[in-house]
Amino acid sequence: MFIVINSLIIATIVFGITVIIVIKNVYFPDDRRKQRLLNWVHARLGAHVQVFDFSMCWQDGIALCALLESICPGVCPSFSLLPTHNRVKNCRLGMKLASKYLYVPMVISCSWSWY
Repeated sequence: MFIVINSLIIATIVFGITVIIVIKNVYFPDDRRKQRLLNWVHARLGAHVQVFDFSMCWQDGIALCALLESICPGVCPSFSLLPTHNRVKNCRLGMKLASKYLYVPMVISCSWSWY
């Protein structure tokens, strides 16, 4: 079972975050902007959650919840206790928290599929 999380989820989250946090010089090429954003995520999460891309690392929902906790302390303090096998539940939790506390619109939903 794999969670189907495509670039749209990441783009929605990133859009919501960039509304709050302005990334300097938006004229960088796409790869450089992605790397700057990934560096920012690393700085926010520290050693709590390892994130090295914008696809596989986000599929269990834990990175999203950890990032939300780093932005809004107290929103999801138990993110490290979330079970990795509850991918859909974790992602839904992260999306609901992002919607409630960061006003990121829930334009997509989390789902799963068998491959």
